[in-house]
Amino acid sequence: IVFAIPAVLAIVCALGLRRLPEPPREEQGGVLAAIRAAITHRWVLIVITLAFIEGAVVLGVLTLLAPALQSQGIGAAIAGLATAAYGVGVIITTRMVKALSRRLSMPRLIAIGGTATVIAFGLLTIHLSTLTVIIAALLLGTTWSFQHSSLQTWATGVLPQARGTVVSLFAGFLFAGSALGTAVGGSLGEDNRWTLLFAITGIVALALTLIIVFSRRVYDGPQRN
Repeated sequence: IVFAIPAVLAIVCALGLRRLPEPPREEQGGVLAAIRAAITHRWVLIVITLAFIEGAVVLGVLTLLAPALQSQGIGAAIAGLATAAYGVGVIITTRMVKALSRRLSMPRLIAIGGTATVIAFGLLTIHLSTLTVIIAALLLGTTWSFQHSSLQTWATGVLPQARGTVVSLFAGFLFAGSALGTAVGGSLGEDNRWTLLFAITGIVALALTLIIVFSRRVYDGPQRN
């Protein structure tokens, strides 16, 4: 049932997406030409690399929050509900992003999301409990709304003539990073070294935020001029 429900929903989404009009785009001479244009573009490579790291930090370690609670003797149902606060955080903060995006630049939105990540894993490093996991999951929902949505918007506009290819690469690298984060974090979790895992993740999240903000400011420079 757990796997059947997403499959059915995926079919519904696919049918719904068929009705959407194709956006205007420049012809690149086929799929291979579009891929070549994407992988030889400096900013495309930077954006998808940042997405890879973000996937490891946010999505990869997010999947380990429930097992971390279970290692403390919490039941699977409670651990899952605590982690589900992530979805609540996304729903709430997407409304905030919509309003703030009119007044704040993309680097500032990214900084807000990145700060939420650092606070989330800092809190988990200090103390692991149902309450701190709920708070951390809410904060990671904020990260998704502010940082990830900004990074994704960047990906859609960095190379308009190959937008579909770039977005596909972006998604692929994001989930590849998620898989790596889960694999590396899982090995630490098996040894019950949750504090170390969350501390390392928080440090990487801080570095990632600074790099994304700096990269976006550099990217925006020529655009302003």
